[in-house]
Amino acid sequence: MLRIFLPAFFLLVLAACQSSPKTYDPPHLRKLDAEEVLDRARQKRTLSPYVVFKDSVGSPLSEEYKAKLDKGQLAYDYYVDAKGELVELIVRESTYEDDLLDVQHRTLIAGLRSWEQVEPEKGVDCRVQKRILQMVYKREKELQKVRDSTDLERFMRGFSRVRFSGPNPYQAIDSMFTENKRLIFGILEKCGTPTRREVGEQGMMGLFYTIQHMAQPRLRVLYYPVIKECVDKGDLKPHCLALMEDRMMRDFGKKQLFGSQLMKKDTSEVWTLYPVREPEKLNQRRAAIGLKPIEQYLESLEVEYTLEGLGIEEGK
Repeated sequence: MLRIFLPAFFLLVLAACQSSPKTYDPPHLRKLDAEEVLDRARQKRTLSPYVVFKDSVGSPLSEEYKAKLDKGQLAYDYYVDAKGELVELIVRESTYEDDLLDVQHRTLIAGLRSWEQVEPEKGVDCRVQKRILQMVYKREKELQKVRDSTDLERFMRGFSRVRFSGPNPYQAIDSMFTENKRLIFGILEKCGTPTRREVGEQGMMGLFYTIQHMAQPRLRVLYYPVIKECVDKGDLKPHCLALMEDRMMRDFGKKQLFGSQLMKKDTSEVWTLYPVREPEKLNQRRAAIGLKPIEQYLESLEVEYTLEGLGIEEGK
């Protein structure tokens, strides 16, 4: 009986191993963590033409995988040799963390164009940074009212060549946005990242709003670590980071996670959510960071909307 049982047992084990292959782990190589990947990007170290791409079981990429990779639908893990040289990239299905890393990596590699750069205010006095940040907060709230009532962001992101018969109505607003950024960058450069204890809640929100509302997507990505640090330390609430990440995902054509970004399709006046990753879990994620359900959020905006993409077709 034992002689019959043992071969059968080993066959079952072998079949299980073949049906659930172990993820390929390149021998004698070390996988880079996210911060190491970003450090290489800061040093402008791009991929070598000799890097080998493999799939998750260590095989050469199929044509289907190559096509998905070209479309940005896949992610990869970076493996280096003992000398720190990048030699293998293991391709796999992407996660949200991969999307976030890719956005930062691409931004660091590309850098900023001249029109995206903002010179920090050199004359910032760190002793009055609380007063400065509270002033910035009040300005941002006023500017937000104007932005919400116009197509200001679209104008500032590429339509500034429009000619007006009278004075340009956006010029003063644009100047105020720029001054806020210069003040914020000056504080960060000269005084370091502020804390809620130093500048109060309004001051911290002035910092957040200025970075969140910037018209330059890559500039926002470069200052994303500042907001993450503030949230990690408890100086900003978690939903601030969620809103910024959603904005970054939209800017770079990736799916958002928390449903804060809306869009209009074609010429329709009906708003819908920008594509969401795992939409069936959206309200669960929102609740975890203190945001109300997506239906209540959209109703509070007092706009005509649809929940297309979430399996719900109702609107106000």
